[in-house]
Amino acid sequence: AAIFIIVVLGFMGVMFLSLVNTGAFTSVNTMQSKQAFYIAEGGLERAVYRLNNGTSCNPVFPANLNEANVALGEGEFDLVGTDHTLSTVLSAGINNADTIIPVASSVNFAPLGRIMIESEIIDYNGIVGNTLVNAVRGVDGTTAVAHAFNTPTAQDQCRIVSTGYLPSLTQRVVARNLQNPGAM
Repeated sequence: AAIFIIVVLGFMGVMFLSLVNTGAFTSVNTMQSKQAFYIAEGGLERAVYRLNNGTSCNPVFPANLNEANVALGEGEFDLVGTDHTLSTVLSAGINNADTIIPVASSVNFAPLGRIMIESEIIDYNGIVGNTLVNAVRGVDGTTAVAHAFNTPTAQDQCRIVSTGYLPSLTQRVVARNLQNPGAM
């Protein structure tokens, strides 16, 4: 019986140490994940500052937002800016309450973002085929109104993706859509 108790206590000790080590490992991973997130957020802030001070989102221009391996704190970040300046037309008329916006072509639209139809600004949260879905109408003080078939529809924004890295290979990606300065 004494041997059985010793074996049981030994097993319980091993399990306790295993749980302590697992908890410490999880805490370190959580901390590193947060650090990588904050580094990626720092990259976004740099991109916003540069965009608002004349740097182009369009990668065709020599002075653009794209950067790699920028040191920040204990890690680094990469920035990729994608210019979404384009226009199309409505493929069907919409009323002032529609949350689905049918367009002739959704090619090169940001995966989520902002468009302008006449003087109305509309935010959308996804694309299905040639339809912008989950639209929020009349944002930024504009008024949701009906728009006719073939009405011009424009997007002028920059999608910025920042990836923060730590030497431990932990990484986090954050993204933000911004209107190009002077747009809408």
